Amino acid sequence: MSDSTMRIPKQFITSILRNKRLRNTIVACTTLLAANSILTILAPSSIPSSIRRLNLYEPTLMFEMTSVPPIPTWTLPPHSIQYPILASNTASLSSTQTAAMVHRSLKLGIKNIDVHLGGAERDGVAEVLRSVPRDALFIVTKMDKPPDDMTDPLAAAELVRATVETEFPLLGVETVDVFLLKDSASCEVMQAQWAVLEQLLEEGKTRALGTYNYCQFSIDCILQTATTPPALNYIMRHVGMGPDDTDLIRYGESKGIRTVAYGTLGEPVALSELLDHPTLKNIAENHGRSVEEVALRWNVQAGYAISNRPSADYAPDNTPDNMICPTSSAGDEGDCGTALMGMRTVFEWELTRQDVVRLDVIRLEKYLQSPTYYSSVGCPDSFGVVDYPKESSCRSVEAAWCSDGQTVRTGVLDEEEMM
Repeated sequence: MSDSTMRIPKQFITSILRNKRLRNTIVACTTLLAANSILTILAPSSIPSSIRRLNLYEPTLMFEMTSVPPIPTWTLPPHSIQYPILASNTASLSSTQTAAMVHRSLKLGIKNIDVHLGGAERDGVAEVLRSVPRDALFIVTKMDKPPDDMTDPLAAAELVRATVETEFPLLGVETVDVFLLKDSASCEVMQAQWAVLEQLLEEGKTRALGTYNYCQFSIDCILQTATTPPALNYIMRHVGMGPDDTDLIRYGESKGIRTVAYGTLGEPVALSELLDHPTLKNIAENHGRSVEEVALRWNVQAGYAISNRPSADYAPDNTPDNMICPTSSAGDEGDCGTALMGMRTVFEWELTRQDVVRLDVIRLEKYLQSPTYYSSVGCPDSFGVVDYPKESSCRSVEAAWCSDGQTVRTGVLDEEEMM
């Protein structure tokens, strides 16, 4: 570069530095951006929504990935695959929001994606897989429950084969990383379907096997005939249920089955009693975190893997696309950025021993839920036989992972958006 071309920027910079007012403005803006950057990484929930909406700062991939510890992994049998213990759960998202959320998860280094087959969320993950390598995602999916009137083991086994033959191509994969089996009220049906999952494992259609909402009855049933026992059991665990009141976690892990917790805010909606609990709010304030992050950390610190909804705005499955992902501070539509940042940074801070004790003793009065909440009637206190809330708590509780000024379920806009 010649001296003449260098002279212009030097003169330009010099003129800026000589202008005291402009220089002070640059220093103030730089300081604001730096402070916002640090808070976004270390304590995103401490930034008011009014500031987040200014879109002043959105962490770059490099900064996000080097500022927090890596996501730990478990080694799963029988092929010693590495299972990332934090997953983004796509449950009930639209295909568009699923794709946006998964892309955002990948930017943050969250590659474990827990997706249902046969719907919009499957289509959203398939869209992402068309633009990234297959090994960019660690895919966990599940075989839905057989119909209640399906008691024939042969028919139940064929249902698994037909589902895989139809759904895997639609998902855009030949194999998944973990395939989970939901339960049935019939032990013979569960055993027949598990035998098919073991065949899929041998064929390379899945790399590990697990169960979803298996109570002790269901675990015992599977283990009677299994040649490959489940590596994981996905169950609900949230503050207000106690550490392990039903003894299911201890029992499963005594059989070599590790625990993955979902529903860290409750099901089938984020429980307002939890989101608004004074103990959680006090602990959150002490740590500069959100209530949702405290609830998540309680599970992580107890030693469990997590499959987490990246939103507090969801409701029962009586309407399509019933989870709403807030738009992140970058303005990416429906990418769940606020919750995903809280999830990604969960490994960089700790609850105190006193915090854990305070959280362990909480019991929610209205909805004391079962860890196998979505299990069949063969398991105690399952969904459908107990009372449960039916409306999103984001209608009544101000929470960090709610829609944050976006359109809510009532269709009413936030006041600031109407101005």
